Amino acid sequence: MKKQTNKRKSPVSVFPMITILGFTLLILCSSFYNKERNFDWSGIRPQIKDSIEVAKYYGIDAMYVGYANRKSTQYDRQRWLMRNATRQELEKLTAYPDETIKAIAYKGLLRDPSITRNDKFSIVLKIFKNHPEYVYYTRGCVSERMELSQYLMENVLLENFVFDPDNRKFQKEFNFTATQEHYLFKEYYKDSDNE
Repeated sequence: MKKQTNKRKSPVSVFPMITILGFTLLILCSSFYNKERNFDWSGIRPQIKDSIEVAKYYGIDAMYVGYANRKSTQYDRQRWLMRNATRQELEKLTAYPDETIKAIAYKGLLRDPSITRNDKFSIVLKIFKNHPEYVYYTRGCVSERMELSQYLMENVLLENFVFDPDNRKFQKEFNFTATQEHYLFKEYYKDSDNE
């Protein structure tokens, strides 16, 4: 008579297979995770959403790009978004997971003439608290990665900072008080020193 052997596997030999399977499943699930899927689009019109879906891939463009001195499609898209999105839509887009869209939304809010000086001041302070978030900014033939707060301070709020970095004047349209300007400079340079 043949001796019958027990072919049941011990729990010790099954554990490595379950571990490998678990790690594989975890890697697959996490690699397909996209924060933008969880963004709440309620209150944002479809045409704004469509423009955002395209704009998020191209960074921020300056008015004129390259030797041909022509505006880019991305620049036109940014201007269209800032002009056609409502204040509520722009405020909601400041929470969007992509920094390019946040930059466009913040710039649109700061350029909105219906927003008061104190509200704009609060928006700028909020920007300083949200860092480090980075945007890709293209100016001419040069593209650089910079903090969102740096982009907005140097390219939106200050007059001619790009051409004259020693000029520390806010654009007149923001109409900040001297105390607010001093505080913003203090916060901005405090953040710059922490880098």
